[in-house]
Amino acid sequence: MVVSKLIQWMKERGWQGRPLLAVEVPNEQHRALTGTHRITAARIVRLREIPVFVVSADHIAEAAAKAGITSKEIVDTLMDCVGDVQRLVMLQTYGLTEAAAFVQDEIDANASDFESKLFIAA
Repeated sequence: MVVSKLIQWMKERGWQGRPLLAVEVPNEQHRALTGTHRITAARIVRLREIPVFVVSADHIAEAAAKAGITSKEIVDTLMDCVGDVQRLVMLQTYGLTEAAAFVQDEIDANASDFESKLFIAA
């Protein structure tokens, strides 16, 4: 249901709203951490471009070195996160502050949107 609404929205208006969050993975394409429904809808309506905030492989490697783990372990942990709050905590834990700030903004925007909907429904 969510994707069908996004498809209709994107057919009428194109991409609206916040960028996706993705990580750069060496020897692969980027992996999206947020917005999988939006990506699906964008592909279906054949949008040529979508805005993306990318955490570079260099930043991930630096964070991994500080944490004493591999870059793959960080990426896998971020991919396994359930929801923005868990993702925010992990980004903060690994010292990926720019990405953490991006996710915090997403959480704040979603909370504001949710509060607006509650007010309208009341």
